[in-house]
Amino acid sequence: MDIKKHLTGVIPAVATPLTHAGDIDVAAYKKLIRRLIEAGCDGVMILGTAGEGTVLDRKKYTLAVQTVVEEVNGTHPVIVGVGACTLEDIFCNIESAYKIGADAVLSVPPFYYPLPQASIEDFFKILAKKSKLPVMVYNIPALTKNNVSIDTIRRLSQEENIIGIKDSSGDFIYFQQLIKYAQSDKFKVFMGRAPLILPAMLLGADGSMTPIPNVIPELELDIHRKVKAADMNGAQQSQNKVMEIVKLFGYTGNPVSMNLKGLMSALDICEKYTAETIPVLPEEKVKEFGSIFHEIIE
Repeated sequence: MDIKKHLTGVIPAVATPLTHAGDIDVAAYKKLIRRLIEAGCDGVMILGTAGEGTVLDRKKYTLAVQTVVEEVNGTHPVIVGVGACTLEDIFCNIESAYKIGADAVLSVPPFYYPLPQASIEDFFKILAKKSKLPVMVYNIPALTKNNVSIDTIRRLSQEENIIGIKDSSGDFIYFQQLIKYAQSDKFKVFMGRAPLILPAMLLGADGSMTPIPNVIPELELDIHRKVKAADMNGAQQSQNKVMEIVKLFGYTGNPVSMNLKGLMSALDICEKYTAETIPVLPEEKVKEFGSIFHEIIE
């Protein structure tokens, strides 16, 4: 697959369904992926922040990639989050994604220690040089402590094997600069924050990668379609609903996957269980989230 031709539109940041025992819920995972593709999504991005990729062990991580690649079966792009604490682990993740048949990888910069931009740039150049799959940059400084600057992105966008960025910074001025200084036919710019889908698409973003489609793909798809049809009122109505849903699972004191899986459990999409070190949403909150969600949609 020529990934650059297919890297566009709605590419959900997919959750990783788990059982109470902590195993990959393969049946629920496949059903979720089928639902996203059949709804009209343009691909899937797995094992990122919502997918808990950095806290799954090697066996579960590999099974997650195998499950999704098998279910998609080459019809749509599969982008795999490969972020980890060490280069060795990142390259193990990239190699697994490549051997199993994914189409591209997405990596955060090194995290925990604040780094100068030169080190961040060198890191992504190393990935681009050694990776057998095209590389996307994942900018989410709230979790990594390291914002990838516009100047760094401008230079990285010229690297042959770096094909785009998912920006979850929430800084819309930064995002506008991405569009102006880095976006091209070979370097795609995606919005990763659900509250900013509509303004990002109006600005000319290549697409969006958010967790919203896990619970209701139709809303994000509707925003994209109505922007193309110049139906701004309709697009705004869907964006308003997205904003209300985000209040349930996005950008709160809890990890995104904790709240997201709680809501997904309330909607019978998968169980509420998270990877080790991430708390599980209490059952009373699961029920509350379900009730609020239905009120928003109705």
